[in-house]
Amino acid sequence: MKRKTMLLKEFCMRYPIQETVLKDVGEKELLETKVWSRSTVYEHFRENAEISFNELTAKEESSYYEKINNKKANNDIFEMFEVEINGKKAYGEKNCLEDLTKKQVLELVSAMRNFRDGIIVM
Repeated sequence: MKRKTMLLKEFCMRYPIQETVLKDVGEKELLETKVWSRSTVYEHFRENAEISFNELTAKEESSYYEKINNKKANNDIFEMFEVEINGKKAYGEKNCLEDLTKKQVLELVSAMRNFRDGIIVM
């Protein structure tokens, strides 16, 4: 396991999120369309906010999922990667994400999933 640290803004720019939007396709017609965008959750934190997280090996990730199945760990992607923002935990009770809106948290979850899945945009 290796610990990675980067600016939160850089993380949000590097790992995009996929959102569903309604696209106008004609007279009174809307079509659900998936688009890639970038989270702006970094704006909630100070300018040079840092995010740090573990880069898990496939074995470590598999082991964590086993713990979830055995109810020995929470199904929480922030806990899985031991995510911290500005040195404060992003999981557990009294975490640094408590003041975020549900949308902002979901954006960060989506970016973490894309990190896990290797979806990256430079």
